[in-house]
Amino acid sequence: MRMPGACRAHFSEIQEHPCIYSSQWKKRCFCARIESQACSIVFMVAADLLPVVAHGTVTPALQGVARLVRTSPLAAVVTLPRTTAERRILTLYDRYPSAAADHLTRSSLRHLRQPAVSLIVMPPEQDTVAVLLLTNVVPDDREVWTPALDPAYPLRWRAYELATGATMAQASHGALQPSAARLKSITWRLAAERRDNYRQTITRLIHSATPSTKTFKNPAQCTARRTPAGARDALERLGTHLVRYPGLSGIRTDVWLLGHHMYRLWNQQLPKEPAPSWPRHRYSTLLAAQFAPLESLWIPLEDTA
Repeated sequence: MRMPGACRAHFSEIQEHPCIYSSQWKKRCFCARIESQACSIVFMVAADLLPVVAHGTVTPALQGVARLVRTSPLAAVVTLPRTTAERRILTLYDRYPSAAADHLTRSSLRHLRQPAVSLIVMPPEQDTVAVLLLTNVVPDDREVWTPALDPAYPLRWRAYELATGATMAQASHGALQPSAARLKSITWRLAAERRDNYRQTITRLIHSATPSTKTFKNPAQCTARRTPAGARDALERLGTHLVRYPGLSGIRTDVWLLGHHMYRLWNQQLPKEPAPSWPRHRYSTLLAAQFAPLESLWIPLEDTA
């Protein structure tokens, strides 16, 4: 069997790596790198027989990424079209052989300061699927590698972005006082644009129910205003919608902060009216990952004929 080009390069790197064989630990790490290449060869030989698998549910996928980021803080997002997704995912496995290795092998590679890439195929959309690549050191320049926990440009997927407990506390402007352990936690929160849209919606709904003495020249402006009861119902429906998001720590904090903003603004604008009830977001426990063949997870295309 001829060894693929990527594996030949990794084997050359292994042969040149200075290992001290008197150290049992370095022996194990040296063998782990060889095992990593062997695993990748077996994967590529069986690529035509094994289907490409992806996460079937959102919450376990997000939890898995948050755990991996602790040891693999660099990330790259590859968005693939539906027509070529499986073939290009196999190309990524060929490009980064350590992605096909087991957890112990990747841990050994990290101890050697060598690239240990994790490849996560997220639940697909209708026409595209996102592949998240996480690594401890930059393996090459063929992908755009960025810090996954950069406060300004964090790792994003759909309506979510990664954040630390310290970032969440800073964004709350003193509303949160987390412990030292929570400051180091890694979680997912709602994306900045999504949070801003919800905040603006809450503000608009409350202001639309505020009594006004202004005389409107256009009658349509008068009919656009809401009664306090109508605004209360709309805000309660918004709260019911928000608790449908995964109950991860950062998302639950975002929902709580939106409720905090709603209560504060309501008491300022409508102090004599009963405030809406804001639901409590349930906590999501650690869920087992559910994988399925990628071809079975695609959303069926509508028949336009």
